[in-house]
Parts: sequence; C-alpha cells; structure tokens
Amino acid sequence: MTHDELLAKIKDSFNDYNYRLPHRALFAVANLHRPSEVNPSHCFSCCKYSAEVSVLVGYPCLTLQAIEKELG
Repeated sequence: MTHDELLAKIKDSFNDYNYRLPHRALFAVANLHRPSEVNPSHCFSCCKYSAEVSVLVGYPCLTLQAIEKELG
C-alpha cells in the first residue's frame, strides 16, 4: 500500500463519530512516517529522530506496518 493510499484509508474511517479522534491520531502518526524525500526507501521520521544519527530505517517502518495490519 502506498503512503497516499494508507492516508486515504485512514481518512475514510473518519465517518464513524465514535472513532474520529483515534483515527485522526493515526492519520497524524502515519503522516509523520512518510517516505524520505532524499531516499524514498527510508522512513523520514524514523531516520530523522533516531537516537543514532547513522541509523537508516526502511520504508514502510514498523510503525506504518502496524497501522496497516490493524486497518486490514
């Protein structure tokens, strides 16, 4: 699933009022964990905020994989 498809899938789930806030939080997290502009095969957020500067985290990162898994 592409990053844009994941964001669209989360947005589609906003219709249920009871889940609107949690899904907005998921959308915000998914939007932070986007492909890097320099190298789209790496996660921008994971690489930028890693404790070790030299760590390159692949895209999709574990955070996005967990979100995708729960969305089905």
